[in-house]
Amino acid sequence: MATLLPLLTTLLAALLLLAALLLLAALLLLLATLLLLATLLLLAALLLLSLLCEGPMYGYQIIETVRTRTDGAYTLKEGALYPALHKLEATEFISSYWETQENGRERRYYSILPAGEAFLAAKKREWSQFVNMVQAFVDPKA
Repeated sequence: MATLLPLLTTLLAALLLLAALLLLAALLLLLATLLLLATLLLLAALLLLSLLCEGPMYGYQIIETVRTRTDGAYTLKEGALYPALHKLEATEFISSYWETQENGRERRYYSILPAGEAFLAAKKREWSQFVNMVQAFVDPKA
């Protein structure tokens, strides 16, 4: 039994180390997922604020503009659009107002606010720097 004790101690230490490494890997995966999600949210904000710089737009108009500009390659779903618009409104980057149409129906328009314009300008600079950095690796001759 005394000869097995060092072996069991070593085995237990190895198992604890393996468990710690697995936990670290899981935490890194979670961090990468959160980073990806944050990046996607930032890109959505960049896209929406850029569109609203062109003038006030209503939800379906935003969806159609995205579809048209991407030649149908990207379809912005209502389930993604409206939560993003509400978040931008909550951060006071955009505002919304209701307008009655000729047919009597009301349509909610969204417009960019000065804080949204400032945020967009900063994010455009960051995006440009990011694109330039990736381009330096993808096409170093450019």
